Amino acid sequence: MPQLLLKKEKIKFVKNLSDSILEDIIMRINDNRIPEEWDGFELREILAEKFRGEAYLLQRYKSRMRDYKNTVLVNNI
Repeated sequence: MPQLLLKKEKIKFVKNLSDSILEDIIMRINDNRIPEEWDGFELREILAEKFRGEAYLLQRYKSRMRDYKNTVLVNNI
C-alpha cells in the first residue's frame, strides 16, 4: 500500500522534482550546452524528456501504473 501524502507534502514533492529538472536545464543553458538557435520547440522537448526520464523509473510498478492511468482517464485529470 502506497504511503499517503498530505496536500502540503504533495506540493513540496512536485516543486522539488520540477525545481531539480529546471535547475539542470538552466545550468546547461548557462554552460552554453544548449544551442543558441533552440527556441520554445526544443526547450519544451528537453523539459518533456527530463520529466519522462523521471517517470521511467516507475515502470517497474506495473499495477500502480495501471491504476494511475485508469484514475487519470476516469477522473479526466
